[in-house]
Amino acid sequence: MRIEEARLFEVFPPPFRRPVYDATLGPFSEFPVGLLGLWSAEGVVGWGLVPVGRIASELLREKYLPSLFATDVEAESFWLESLRQTRNLGPGLTYQTLSGIDIALWDLAAKVKQVPLTKLLGGTRMTVDCYGSNGWTNYGLRELIESMVQLVKRGFRTLKMKVGVRNGTAIAEDVERVKAVRKAVGPDVGLAVDANQVWDSAQALEFARAVEEEKILWFEEPIPAPAFARLAQLAGESPVALAGGESMWSCESFESVLDSYRYLQPVAHTLGGISGYMRVAGLASERGIPLASGGYSQLTCSLVAAAQTGLTTEYLVPFMDRFGEIWAQCPRLHNGQFVIPEVTGHGLDPDTDYLKKYGSSPQVFRNTH
Repeated sequence: MRIEEARLFEVFPPPFRRPVYDATLGPFSEFPVGLLGLWSAEGVVGWGLVPVGRIASELLREKYLPSLFATDVEAESFWLESLRQTRNLGPGLTYQTLSGIDIALWDLAAKVKQVPLTKLLGGTRMTVDCYGSNGWTNYGLRELIESMVQLVKRGFRTLKMKVGVRNGTAIAEDVERVKAVRKAVGPDVGLAVDANQVWDSAQALEFARAVEEEKILWFEEPIPAPAFARLAQLAGESPVALAGGESMWSCESFESVLDSYRYLQPVAHTLGGISGYMRVAGLASERGIPLASGGYSQLTCSLVAAAQTGLTTEYLVPFMDRFGEIWAQCPRLHNGQFVIPEVTGHGLDPDTDYLKKYGSSPQVFRNTH
């Protein structure tokens, strides 16, 4: 496939009603999104997502687009070669920017074959379960409970809340908050917790034992993600199943957590795109480990639906509420499930009026080869 032009739109949706914090980061008060469109020689357009800012723009201009324009491209081979070429730059923004190209190439490939992306990836489902995620650490108890009850009212049957209040220094308070949420939503609603890597092993184990009776589905990122040996030990001691993966930047790193995490949570945006995500999905399939993935939910749902052990997609409030506003068409929520449209590609088509209102003028990169 030959790419003739790329356009980068930076979109700045309205800020959140109030800032939110997790255990280690915040305030989050807005959610800017970079939309990358790739135009093929046949006039077909594929869309991907990149970080907003000068670094991502320069990576596109200097590192990725020259090789993208130089010859006919295919998603997986371009992804592999790009990882080699940027080896010494490290992951982070490098992989996140690459993911935009990879996602757009997969979108193009599905459109050329005239099939939904999930079917191109081997999936057969056009619906996938979704869990609601809210309950930030800066919420007082009343606001925390209300935010979780609202998720149930929106149709979610599985929820996730943040733990690690006061940067993880108040475990007893976290335990009481979990107990209060469980009481408010009742015993039949699934409940998971996310510590965003704030604790050490002893603290994480203390917390897990204290909430064991609350029937917690999983305990996400209890300790720093790269601490594989400590994670394995904690997994053997914790009465609550562990989950993680959104902070892991390489497919190979997932091989180190297959015996530790009961739920894997790869994110295409951090793995350089769909090509990386599906490799992790293959590892999960070999071991029978369910995927409970987050990231850009309206895109991720197609990837979870395509994975053999795909279980559920995270819907992170308020971020995904804002993200959903950008698209004229995208997978929609209905009673705790994403319904994937029977259209070609990944099904996310930007709303041109929204781009005009909240987006910058696009940066245009043309193929001069």
